Amino acid sequence: MTSETGAKCISCHQIGTQGRMLGPPLTTIGQKLSKAQLYEAILKPNAGILMGYESWVVKTKKGEVVSGLKTSETPDAVTIKDTEGKYHDIPAKDVARQVKQKISIMPENLSQAMTKQELVDLVEYLSTLRNKS
Repeated sequence: MTSETGAKCISCHQIGTQGRMLGPPLTTIGQKLSKAQLYEAILKPNAGILMGYESWVVKTKKGEVVSGLKTSETPDAVTIKDTEGKYHDIPAKDVARQVKQKISIMPENLSQAMTKQELVDLVEYLSTLRNKS
């Protein structure tokens, strides 16, 4: 999951203490999804987006555009976490528009970044990730 040519899952997902927390953590994904569901999640990430991991686009009154995960929204500000993991606090008074996207922040073409065998190996590995208690 960390090769230079592969999908680089841990650049957005966390397993245990490794990786980044942009997408959902994968530490126990094997007990939540079947192998068929894992394949679908990898090959068709837009088919099902976990609540709280929807992508948002916020346009400011100055015309700046910020996209990523909405991590908070208060009467005073909206906070967006971009795909680099950087937080953007946008004062509510500066927001012109915000729109929830119908597409995942996870790229659709991940299977092109790996061989068929790497995809099979990835799903086999993910299916072993379970709560150790």
